[in-house]
Amino acid sequence: MSAEKYLKTLDCHDAIRRALEYQKNLWVQYLALFPAPFNSLLFVRDWQGRIHVGVPGNKNFDKLPEALRPELQNAVAAVEKAIDVLLFEREGFFYSDDLYDARALWESVDRVLWDELDPLSVYWIERQTKEKIWVQSPVVSTVPHPLRVAFFGIKGGVGRSSALLASAYHLLAQGKKVLVLDADFESPGVSATLLAEELRPDYGLLDWFALDALRPDLATELISTRRLMERSGLDRIVSGEGTVWVAPSFGRETQDYVGKLGRLYQDVAEQGYVQRFGRLLKSLETELQPDVVLLDSRAGVDDTAAVALTQLDAHGLLFATHGRATWTAYGHLFKHWQSFAHLRAGGEDFRSKLHMVSALTPVDAAYDRAFLDASYSLFLDHLYEDLAADQMEGDGFNYGADDPDAPHRPWRVRWHDALRHFDPIQNPAQLDASVFEMAFGELTSLFDQLLGAGELDHE
Repeated sequence: MSAEKYLKTLDCHDAIRRALEYQKNLWVQYLALFPAPFNSLLFVRDWQGRIHVGVPGNKNFDKLPEALRPELQNAVAAVEKAIDVLLFEREGFFYSDDLYDARALWESVDRVLWDELDPLSVYWIERQTKEKIWVQSPVVSTVPHPLRVAFFGIKGGVGRSSALLASAYHLLAQGKKVLVLDADFESPGVSATLLAEELRPDYGLLDWFALDALRPDLATELISTRRLMERSGLDRIVSGEGTVWVAPSFGRETQDYVGKLGRLYQDVAEQGYVQRFGRLLKSLETELQPDVVLLDSRAGVDDTAAVALTQLDAHGLLFATHGRATWTAYGHLFKHWQSFAHLRAGGEDFRSKLHMVSALTPVDAAYDRAFLDASYSLFLDHLYEDLAADQMEGDGFNYGADDPDAPHRPWRVRWHDALRHFDPIQNPAQLDASVFEMAFGELTSLFDQLLGAGELDHE
């Protein structure tokens, strides 16, 4: 079975509805024999996407007149056929008489009424949990890979996606092959700007995770057939050897986005989200051979951001605007790293690849100074190492307030009204050289230096 057909079975609501309608009146007659809450069917979708059907009574349907029992057995077979590929030869149906506490399940606060089959009562329960990756020990990769840069903001609305788009454009103009992963799963947006509707691939990253939980071979097929990524419309603006490939969160054929999102962080075959995302990224890099990978992560303390910043050996761009709320939020994150991350002496860990970005920056020297001071205090309080009595500034992972190479030293993205709703594919005038340089010049300079493996220098 192909990945396409298999994905459709994960979104088999229509097939289930048709199977139930086949003998809907018989199901209604059977359920009427039971008092509430057992006068309903219960569909439980586990975290891997498999559907299990709960029926009151037992599989012999003892309460039903004997003449009608074969018909209900046929109805069960019809539903099982609709979800057959998800069962893996396991029992798809379970019965209340076989459960230790069936009432607790049938009265679960998580159940929601599926109102497509009135008057047949069918409830759905989604079994979803989410691990917390921020508590995992950060790692540094020893395997060669392209330059990886993660775009992160502790708060939304700071122009993070616009900066990523500008960076992709700059790298494209430099003749680089760029891969963009839209890993902002809760609020996907950058891929919509980089990919017009007609360019969007059939499937997205969430579809890969859904397949990987059940059929890893078909997840691999999505990448090898390039049905998970597509070239951006930016390629039409800039001529040359560069390309921008986009792996969006979702594609044209993606269904049940919210359901797949709820199962995103589950362990699969003893691999957590960290390992699974790493495999996904490595597979995409192997297929496309990019020079640079840009990762758009979720704003806030989200697991996708944790992976991008600490687990993938990526440079992390920390977007911020100067304000108490922003620095307080970053303080919570940095305190967590300080307490739980296994930080290595001398900064031989993810800290050395962090870069603060002053977003939406006004042309105001006083603002620049205030931002720098607040950023320095943040790093000094939580991530910089204390100096011993015999050490000098610069020994270990420690920097002076005005050190141009320090992680706390901001790369400024200047605000310009002409870049409001930045979408150069639809509005190429936003790529006016003088405006673009004024707004994104420092940020693009950072990329040039990272690619050149030179010393970082803000001046």
